[in-house]
Amino acid sequence: MYMAGSNVRSLSISSLHGSLISKIHIISKTTQLNRKIIHTMDGPNATVPILQLPAEILHHILQWIAPADLIILPRVCKAFQTVTKVNHKLYRDVYMNTLDEPSNQSLDYEQEIRDFVKLESICNNPEKSELEFVHDTVTRLLKNASPSHDEAINLSKTHAPSRNVAHLQSLFSRDDTAEAFLQGSSLFNRLRRQPTRDSISAPTSCDDGYRTLQQQSAHLHCLYSRPILNVGRLRSMKTYPYACSKVYDLRQFTQNTGWGPFKDDGTFNVDWEKVEAILIVLGHNIGARRQIARIFAEVWDSPFSGSFQNSFMAPPPRDITSLEARDPYGVTGTWYRIVCFLDYSDFFAFNFGDPELITADAPRPPLDVGEATRIIMMKVNVTSIEEPGPEDGQELPVVHFRGVSRSLDDSFDDNANSNIRGK
Repeated sequence: MYMAGSNVRSLSISSLHGSLISKIHIISKTTQLNRKIIHTMDGPNATVPILQLPAEILHHILQWIAPADLIILPRVCKAFQTVTKVNHKLYRDVYMNTLDEPSNQSLDYEQEIRDFVKLESICNNPEKSELEFVHDTVTRLLKNASPSHDEAINLSKTHAPSRNVAHLQSLFSRDDTAEAFLQGSSLFNRLRRQPTRDSISAPTSCDDGYRTLQQQSAHLHCLYSRPILNVGRLRSMKTYPYACSKVYDLRQFTQNTGWGPFKDDGTFNVDWEKVEAILIVLGHNIGARRQIARIFAEVWDSPFSGSFQNSFMAPPPRDITSLEARDPYGVTGTWYRIVCFLDYSDFFAFNFGDPELITADAPRPPLDVGEATRIIMMKVNVTSIEEPGPEDGQELPVVHFRGVSRSLDDSFDDNANSNIRGK
């Protein structure tokens, strides 16, 4: 006798004694699934062969196996091949028991499982030639990620836990995996070549396909979100001078780029190599200041956290005024801002010194002259709310606010300390 519904799994385990429990253990845990399942099913002590179980109970057992075991299950025998071929819901249930519930309910769960298993295999034996597949699969896993209620992986106070993120953190914890897929941008290529000043002026030419791979690697590094500051066997090569060179090169900011980190083709598509350089510069400057590092340690030290939708964990509810309750923008709060900048003479010399030595399409030399870093705290409160005027957008109200801005590490910085008022 068996029961349908949520009690099937517990009933099947309790009623079929040790032989079935050993089968479940073998199916879900072994790395040599083919040989051991066949041995268990055909062995002299196999009093209740697993394939003789009712379909509902068999499904409830198989939904708890690892994705990698599900992929090789059809190779065990023809019966398992039939089960996995006709039971498409099995792939969905294994996916849901392993990863986050996706917002897109029309996913091809069988293909998602196959890609996830392939990603695991690649990351355990990284091959740079698989960068395109890794980029596509990682971005898709983050796109389909959602906050999880699994307390075992909830290690952050500001970022919601996610099974997808937890798996990615584990896969990219290996140094060789990070080197293969997170260090493929032009910045890391320059660093490994260690060019001299005389060779800097040579243009960096490569085809569109190679540039695409460089962008994909930089994108993965940005999604990884923990800046890679040192590379090499002894971690002696620093990425900061090359990132700083890209960030402060005025040629990177034109009308075509929107004066921001976008591609120089007028499309306003993100240039992930520029964003990667900004990430490294910020990470270097934050790590160099202990006070700043303490404030942002949790944000910067958790790979892939914050890289999926709805990952931010809002603070506990507090008593709010009627004005704050009516504010659709959420203006009231305490905001932190990090500002890094070069001394003007260093900035000028870097961009306008010896221009004839560098061609238009070649990167400038590494830059490591030191930056000033300020952490600025801004407290803002809503003061009034009024209906939109004729020149304002009509869908939302006009919110007036007032506050203060203070530098936390340099009280004499007049640019950071000020009163704030606006709408």
